[in-house]
Amino acid sequence: MLAGNVLSLPDSFPKKRLVYSSAGPLNRCHDDIRSLADAACKGIKRALNAGGKCPLLVLPSAVKKCHPRYDVAALLGAFQALYVPLEIRV
Repeated sequence: MLAGNVLSLPDSFPKKRLVYSSAGPLNRCHDDIRSLADAACKGIKRALNAGGKCPLLVLPSAVKKCHPRYDVAALLGAFQALYVPLEIRV
């Protein structure tokens, strides 16, 4: 069942939510690696808003040909979504 941006999975799955965040097409001349970072950031925020406690980030391997450092960009985008400044943590 799809509710908003979160898909509920069948009972046989160990985890009950799947959040999909697309980076869009990456093969155009004006596309760059920042779209992967933005998609990872939005996906992690959606997962946390849906009640996730420890989200899992899954990256495609086919992008490596065009963008060799895509994994680092996606991780930095995910970390950006998880970051909370020191002043707010208290």
